[in-house]
Amino acid sequence: MSNLKYLKGRRGEYKCQRILEKEGYFTIRSAGSKTDFDVVATLRPQHAGRGKSVDRWIQVKSYKATKKDFDKIEAVDYLGSHISKELWVLEPYKELKIYYF
Repeated sequence: MSNLKYLKGRRGEYKCQRILEKEGYFTIRSAGSKTDFDVVATLRPQHAGRGKSVDRWIQVKSYKATKKDFDKIEAVDYLGSHISKELWVLEPYKELKIYYF
């Protein structure tokens, strides 16, 4: 039997990908990794110029985000200024919360 926490996290990452792909992004999921970000999205050329961020790097949390999660993303300094760093919190039965850094 798979790890339940992993399965919940994976489900959240897939949901994130579906939302972004409907908005015209190409997404890549960093499966099973321990990296700073779970999903990387880049805007498809045919959707460019519509006021959307072109590159988005996203950390997905399935329930609650802690101060440690916020601090970890804020500390990332290896991305260019044109890349949006985001934390998505997908709490069950609640609206999606997106935090931008």
